[in-house]
Amino acid sequence: MDVFEIEYEKNPSIDGEKPDFVVPNLVTLMREPIKAVILSIKREVRERWRESVGEAYILRKIHKIPDNIWFITLRCDIEEYAVKTLSELDMRIYIPDECYEQFRHITKAKPLSLLFNNLLQYGKSRAH
Repeated sequence: MDVFEIEYEKNPSIDGEKPDFVVPNLVTLMREPIKAVILSIKREVRERWRESVGEAYILRKIHKIPDNIWFITLRCDIEEYAVKTLSELDMRIYIPDECYEQFRHITKAKPLSLLFNNLLQYGKSRAH
């Protein structure tokens, strides 16, 4: 499936782990993981961001998938501790634009409006 000319696969299964999306697809992730991105999207963030941390750990440690896991929140109720922790774990964090300013100082925090452009750029940079 393509959205904004970005190929993706929804809810692929990786030995029991089910990330929300893989860009471009599971086959690429398993064959050449550096060319794929895992997207973890949470609508309710309070403690659910920890699920993404656990999933990232399993995918990295057991399945040897590199640091290309991006966390996306659709709400502004995320705490600074969560954003800092995700950043320190080498996850990009996309935050709604209306609350991004309070997290701008955190290395891996990005405004949500950049997500699709960043996915396109990532795909182009890994195409070769």
